[in-house]
This record gives sequence, structure tokens and C-alpha cells, in this order.
Amino acid sequence: VNAPVAAQGSAGDYTIFLDKSTGARLGIDVDHKDGETLLIEVINPGLVQDWNEKGANQEKVRVGDRIIEVNGIAKDVLQLVDECKKNQVLTLKLRRA
Repeated sequence: VNAPVAAQGSAGDYTIFLDKSTGARLGIDVDHKDGETLLIEVINPGLVQDWNEKGANQEKVRVGDRIIEVNGIAKDVLQLVDECKKNQVLTLKLRRA
């Protein structure tokens, strides 16, 4: 009875789907010093924590993981941040630490 909710990409990559259309906060603190990805430093109350608490059959976001793509946007940290601020459904591709 395996019902995968998170899509599995290449080794160490996974995808999550967060509905931010209500204006809820993602609830993560990130570092963007590499200019291409968002390093998750802290998980606070918000959509990411909610995702982690939903169920056991999905990938859980962990501190140290990197957001490498948001809604098809990649390799531009300013565009990643802008996309994360929009109140819409977000498709986040992450790389496991």
C-alpha cells in the first residue's frame, strides 16, 4: 500500500506541492549565498511543516535540503525567492542534503 505523494526525481531529488493560494507562509528560513539554490536552515510553523506532518509515505523536508526549482524556475535565486512569495500552488523540487 504505497501511495507516493511526493514525486521522486534523480537520486536525492524530490518534489513537493504546497498550496499557498490562501496567503499562508511557507515557514522556512533559507540561505541563498550560492546564487542558485535556497538552503533550508530552519523549518518554522507554516506550509512546509504542515507537509511534513501530513503522512508517512511522502518525502519530508529536512533542514539542510536545498530548494533547486520552483514552478519550473531554476538556477536564479532571485527568481526562486520571487516565485515562493506568490500566492499560488507551488511545485518545489528539492535536493536532499
